[in-house]
Amino acid sequence: MRIHVLSRSEKELRQTTVAASTRNYHPDLHPFERAREYQRALNAAKLERALAQPLVTTAEGHCDGVYRLATHPRRLADVASGAGDGELRVWRLSRGCLWRNTQAHGGMIVGLSSSADGRLLFSCSGDSGVCAWEWPESFGDAPQQPSSVFRARGSAFSALDVALENSASTATFATGTEAGQLWLWHTDRSEPMLRLQDAAAATEELALITSVRFHPSDASLLSSSGADRRVRLFDVRQRGSVGNTRLPMRANEVAWNPMDTYLLSVATDDHNVYTHDMRRLDRVRSTQVGHVGAVLSVHYSPTGRELCTGSYDSLVRIYPTHARQARDVYYTRRMQRVFAVRFSSDAHYLLSGSDDGNVRVWKTHASEPLRPLLPRERRALDHANALKRKFSQVGEVRRLLRQRHLPRRVHHALRQKHQELASRQRKAERRERHS
Repeated sequence: MRIHVLSRSEKELRQTTVAASTRNYHPDLHPFERAREYQRALNAAKLERALAQPLVTTAEGHCDGVYRLATHPRRLADVASGAGDGELRVWRLSRGCLWRNTQAHGGMIVGLSSSADGRLLFSCSGDSGVCAWEWPESFGDAPQQPSSVFRARGSAFSALDVALENSASTATFATGTEAGQLWLWHTDRSEPMLRLQDAAAATEELALITSVRFHPSDASLLSSSGADRRVRLFDVRQRGSVGNTRLPMRANEVAWNPMDTYLLSVATDDHNVYTHDMRRLDRVRSTQVGHVGAVLSVHYSPTGRELCTGSYDSLVRIYPTHARQARDVYYTRRMQRVFAVRFSSDAHYLLSGSDDGNVRVWKTHASEPLRPLLPRERRALDHANALKRKFSQVGEVRRLLRQRHLPRRVHHALRQKHQELASRQRKAERRERHS
């Protein structure tokens, strides 16, 4: 049997090889290179705004506003939401509502968090109770009753967070009370292990703790924000507060940077987000501005490069970590005041819960396609992004990258706010000049 194959000698291969081409990058030989790159960057910026469709889906079903959100640490599509009427829902965003309990709590859910292994979901309400629920895995195994209930005596709960460093069978969580105390709990005990309170909080008339967060890498450190405008840092090993600072207005929520774990951001009622260094709490490292209403929620992406905010002005803003202005603004006509925002575990999506009872899913990059990209498409997209970054402060590219269409009421409020700030600055300059 004879088999015919194609064969070529090495000599023939060497003769037919394409000769390597060399390119001279001297700028005198390419006088229009920068102009061509600028035009490509301008086209990329126009395409980005033309293809911007940030809203992915909307989960409807709550009868009251969504005040708290929690994501599953291991399943990307699972999200829990707590409403103002005490209803608790677990969503599988690809299929709908996985489980709900209309009587999970007797009052508004003020705290919602998941354990580190994703086995338990903790919910907290002002009815002096913390419930631990089993995370449902499918539509058939939804829990009807909480696996554990922790009651408070003498004070109602106002905040909740679960430590990231937990074992497979137990979990440690902290609750904030309306009296300004932090209670540290363990799932194996029915009573709190430790009660922490700042000396200054004991004398305050309004010491309500609005949020509490465990440090992402050290479970013995906690931060809290309060209605008395103070942000406090607690150390469990010292059984007390190790630092605090006072802000201009009420602090609504705190968030730790998961990568630069010494950075702490605080959402306040004066429309700003302040980022502090835990080593020097009295100094503000950076300030995020742009909202025209109280900032009610703040959350960092898993990469630590961006943070998102939800505000009373019904807007969701995304900021680079050390930037002053937002890189993007999301809103819809039907969306009302935003009480909770969260990044997904892969940092590609953003979740928001608003007063209209809906949970919305947004893309972190509005023009990024949802489908898988071919290698050639990915390289072209990376090249376009690099050109936009290179010319982000030049001419028309800068205007296109920064321009966002806002609702008319927000536009008028921004203009009035700028006038007020300019008036205060003129007053301060005249006072300094004539004093």
